[in-house]
Amino acid sequence: MIFFRVHTRPGANKPNNMHKRINVLLSFIILVNALVAQISNDSANKYNDNHKKNGLWEVYLNEFTNPTGKDKAIFIGYELYDNGECVYPFTKYKVKKYTVVFEGKKGTTSAPVLLNGNIKFLYPSGKVAYEGQYRNGRPVYLNAFNYDKQGNCTMKELLDFANTYNNIDGTFYYQYFGPGNKLYKRGYYRKGDKGWRVYDDKL
Repeated sequence: MIFFRVHTRPGANKPNNMHKRINVLLSFIILVNALVAQISNDSANKYNDNHKKNGLWEVYLNEFTNPTGKDKAIFIGYELYDNGECVYPFTKYKVKKYTVVFEGKKGTTSAPVLLNGNIKFLYPSGKVAYEGQYRNGRPVYLNAFNYDKQGNCTMKELLDFANTYNNIDGTFYYQYFGPGNKLYKRGYYRKGDKGWRVYDDKL
């Protein structure tokens, strides 16, 4: 599974296609804040006045946190909708080239459980390609890494969903590091029914 297709040249001033890279990373996540209160069925799966999905919707997930059918799911997560637009959906990924490690309670196909725990996707070298933490079916943080042939980290992306902008639901704090752990980009972002919005772009 390729999480990113980032080609960062040493000495470049800023990364290219930053929003595209965020989109790829956010394919793994289901929501944009990390509240700890569990969402009940009564408050999820709602439509707005125009009969468009709005707010939190249940999604069934397999052992890799990929969306699947209810009969194959061992986890339940939540996706956030903004007037019919799915803000951050889970997306199916090929995982054959990675070792996947999950720390937390797993359900069964007959009794899926709310997603709580830490997940890591490891390269054959043992280095982390992707890691995330989920609480009550929603992400707390997500990190991703690329390495060169010598094993040096050439790209690091960090998304902090607990760090919102003025407590606006759906915002998150994003940081992008290139070769040499140089910080190229940071700020608060959100994707909604009108596309990406930058709340505070600091670099």
